[in-house]
Amino acid sequence: MNPITAYISAIKQPFNYSGTASRLEYWMCVVGYIILSIIIGLVCSLIGLDMSGAGRVVSVILGLFLVFLPGLALTARRLNDIGWPVFLAICFILFPVISWIIFGIIPGRK
Repeated sequence: MNPITAYISAIKQPFNYSGTASRLEYWMCVVGYIILSIIIGLVCSLIGLDMSGAGRVVSVILGLFLVFLPGLALTARRLNDIGWPVFLAICFILFPVISWIIFGIIPGRK
């Protein structure tokens, strides 16, 4: 699994809170997100899209559907894999560094 494939897989499942996500799937999605964020940032700066008016609205909509919802579902599936309550996904989305440490250390149940 490569980072871009993992990220695209997460985007296709923004409302799938059941099942599990392995450490590899979680980390590859994080790496894919970072790579795509850098590419999108470079493209936006090259075409001159600033963060006022329409640029801000587009940024919020893309952030919601390409980052927040898939990230929340992926976090919930990772929590299912380690046997923790899914409601903690909200806390981990709000405090991502904590989730990176926990998800990088705790192995899954499989």
